[in-house]
Amino acid sequence: MPVNSEPSFNEALARVLRSKNPRWRDTLAAEQHQTLKGGGRPDVILRNPRGSVVVVETEYVPARTVETEANDRIGRELSDSGVAIEQCVAVRVPDYLKTVPQHDLDTRTAVATYEFCLFSETDNAEDPLRWPADGWITGAINDLALLIETASISERIVAQSLDILEDGISETAVQLREATKDRPNVSSRIAKTLLQEDGVQTSRMAMAIIANALTFQSMLAGVFHVKTIDDLRRNGVIPKSAVLREWKRILRINYWPIFHIASEVLSPIPDGISARLLEKLSNVSSELEAHGITQSHDIYGRMFQRMISDRKFLATFYTLPTSATLLAELAVEMIDVEWSDPDEVTKLRTADFACGTGTLITALYQAMLGRHRRAGGNDEAIHKSMMETSIFAADIMPAATHLTTSMLSSTHPTTPFEQTRVHLLPYGQQEDDVGAITFALGALDLIRAQHGTGLFENTGIMVQSGTESTQDVIREAGRLTDTFLLQHHSMDVVIMNPPFTRPTNHEATDVPVPSFAGMGNNEAEQAAMSQLLRDIRREIDDPAGHGNAGLASNFLDLADAKIRPGGLLALVMPLSLLQGNAWKASRDLLQAKYESAVVVSLASVVRDSAVSFSADTGMGEVLLIARRRTVPDSPEHTKTEETVDTVTYSRCESRRHREPRQQGSHRRFVTRSSRAPRESPLETPVTVFSHEVPGTRATARQ
Repeated sequence: MPVNSEPSFNEALARVLRSKNPRWRDTLAAEQHQTLKGGGRPDVILRNPRGSVVVVETEYVPARTVETEANDRIGRELSDSGVAIEQCVAVRVPDYLKTVPQHDLDTRTAVATYEFCLFSETDNAEDPLRWPADGWITGAINDLALLIETASISERIVAQSLDILEDGISETAVQLREATKDRPNVSSRIAKTLLQEDGVQTSRMAMAIIANALTFQSMLAGVFHVKTIDDLRRNGVIPKSAVLREWKRILRINYWPIFHIASEVLSPIPDGISARLLEKLSNVSSELEAHGITQSHDIYGRMFQRMISDRKFLATFYTLPTSATLLAELAVEMIDVEWSDPDEVTKLRTADFACGTGTLITALYQAMLGRHRRAGGNDEAIHKSMMETSIFAADIMPAATHLTTSMLSSTHPTTPFEQTRVHLLPYGQQEDDVGAITFALGALDLIRAQHGTGLFENTGIMVQSGTESTQDVIREAGRLTDTFLLQHHSMDVVIMNPPFTRPTNHEATDVPVPSFAGMGNNEAEQAAMSQLLRDIRREIDDPAGHGNAGLASNFLDLADAKIRPGGLLALVMPLSLLQGNAWKASRDLLQAKYESAVVVSLASVVRDSAVSFSADTGMGEVLLIARRRTVPDSPEHTKTEETVDTVTYSRCESRRHREPRQQGSHRRFVTRSSRAPRESPLETPVTVFSHEVPGTRATARQ
């Protein structure tokens, strides 16, 4: 019987993997001779132009030496470039592939199940990190491809780049404030542009926006005849006027939320001061580009969460990248679409109405593009359409829309698009052209069936976005819209980490209405906005929103208004959703309208950030994913509720009731239908995952 040698299998594996990512077609190879200094030939090697080199070592089961070989690769240098290997994947290959006919080897390699683990470089060169620490991950070829993609991002470089960025922004913010002490109009104009009060944090945010625009300019240079910063330098100085002219040229391509707000921030800074700031920030941009980080990671998202001073009242807590990836992957796994078909993928509509740093919507977008790549598609080819029609995002902070667009665009920065669906929403007191005063609640205004002006009945939502100057330029350009048209029940996925603050003063502050105290709203404005939210709530049949639950419950109403039948809800929510009295209406809504719910929690014996999916909230949170029913529950389907002591709850797949396992002291909720006997299964199948923090035992059942 013919035997496929390991080199033959490696060649087949490389061919299959190259079909999983269009960028690997020229960068991934197998069995290359003289690859490593001092000798050595990796089984498979990925030379990722956007990230780190990744080596894959394979061996047929029982694979007794594959871990040792993979471990030994860490730190070795490539013979041609001198680049060190930071990541190596060890793969145990099923031995039946030895005897597969040669002409079937690629096909069988593509459908086989593998065991693998990852070795990563650490500060101790003699002791690489193994993930998982024990045992093996079992998965298909797509899972292996995803691990290789993830491993190609160098965490060491990310950490170094964060330090570079933070130092550059902090230094230039101090320089700006010191140089403009006698020019208060400069700081006030920047603060007004960013809808923030003047302060150090606002200056840091301004410098981050300029640094981001400079970095993005370097990405575009040489593609659309965009000039580099060095091209703009005159006599050793970078003139502000030259930078603004170049950014105006880029705006003709588009990238509006990135370069318009950056231009508005840079414009009021005097020439002498701006030259020093631009020189420093251009150096920061050059260092980041040299690290190769600018096109492959949400470095600005990680940095941005450190710069928002108003996080308590705006509750703009940053979703941790790991949490965002987990929530996005769980949601995308439930999307029913043919991922290989670009037309089906680009018809998907996804939204984040509290986008903040853009971490969640970007993670969702990356998960979708990953599925398309691994199904044989070219994600670069659909990027333009996805940016223009598929990805919706909104926030009340200009810096947030700037950053979100940057992160989404940087997936393929040299692919132009005509417009984005990333919008800045009005918030707080508004005054129209004739002096009439109204109030806006940002995304929560979108709960209403109609909002805005000039709208035909029952056609959707129209919201003006951007500043007045933005709209004037858009009209002048004649090719972009200044409206945000968003119909009810039109979204395939709504993903959010909504604000958690409450309109009632439970925050132990001197502020009457904490949830609306951001952006300098006074007591009268807070009261008016709170009343507006009550008016909106009264327009909803069986609303989830409850004052004692907080704004997150109102954002559940918003998501429910936008999700189509069969669409998905994917939220980061307070742990109190599961059993808090104020959250009963939310649980009733989920029970009545949603099915196939998945709840993910973090279990800890200590009440601290170890149970949070966000940075700095210091409170328990859960990830909630659920599918909206295509047929609503009948009116007579009333709900009752009981609370059970359990860390995990098994998903009910049959008509036989399965008792919850009682482990630990954490409590979870279960909703039941009064139509069925008490011993029947849940009407809405619920999977509750609970992961215990390091030092305790992890549990996950399905």
